[in-house]
Amino acid sequence: MDAPAFGAIRLQYDDARGVATIVLDRPDKLNALTDEMLEEIEAAVEHCRRLDDEADGVAVRALVMEGVGDRSFSAGYDVHLFEEKTYPVEERAWRAATAALETYDVPVVAKIDGYCLGGGLELALACDFRLASDRSEFGFPEVDIGLFPSGGGTQRLLPLVGRERAMELCMTGNRIDARTAADDGLIRESMAADVLDDEVTAFVDTLASKPPLAIRAMKDVFNSTRNAPLSQGLEYELQAYQPLLATADHREATAAFGDDRTPEWQGK
Repeated sequence: MDAPAFGAIRLQYDDARGVATIVLDRPDKLNALTDEMLEEIEAAVEHCRRLDDEADGVAVRALVMEGVGDRSFSAGYDVHLFEEKTYPVEERAWRAATAALETYDVPVVAKIDGYCLGGGLELALACDFRLASDRSEFGFPEVDIGLFPSGGGTQRLLPLVGRERAMELCMTGNRIDARTAADDGLIRESMAADVLDDEVTAFVDTLASKPPLAIRAMKDVFNSTRNAPLSQGLEYELQAYQPLLATADHREATAAFGDDRTPEWQGK
């Protein structure tokens, strides 16, 4: 993949696995975020979309978001830039980056090792799954500088942990460890740091091994019916399901079952 050149992120693509990875790459700043990085995240996701458009079938089947090094996923927005912030620009960058991750067709997995604070946690919350090492820390410290997590933090945290816990975390600014985050439902799983790479790879490869059109349809259903009444959600679910019956992948699954072999998905 001829990935575009970025400043403080890297985009990697493993063609054999169908997995793209966005790496936050400011280790000297604990991968603290800037407006430019947020714009680059949006651009990286759009590049992955173009790969799908250009492919014969589906190119990208899963996306991983991680921070370089073993100290921090992201420590949040770079506090040294607060005096320079232009709020309309910053808010657009936040909304665009998190929306790009949340609405991208494939499963997006946040691989968290170390600090995941403030804007870094908001970025992780825009991913579909969050797996973390047991040395990771989570929190929203914005309240201690007279602010609150306004990059989607309150809204994405609420359905995961409930109203009272979400208010507690945002209003106190308290940090929690990975085990507590898993117990709260903030992350999918906490694990030893020395197995994080293997566990994330195994989970992502499982997602990428499934028929991509079905996976994409499911993500669309989950996103689109999140706040819908049950009757509307059921109707949307049915409308998303029916086209899958006519796909080459569904026919391949039926044939593979009859032949007692592993199906080969084309994304068609």
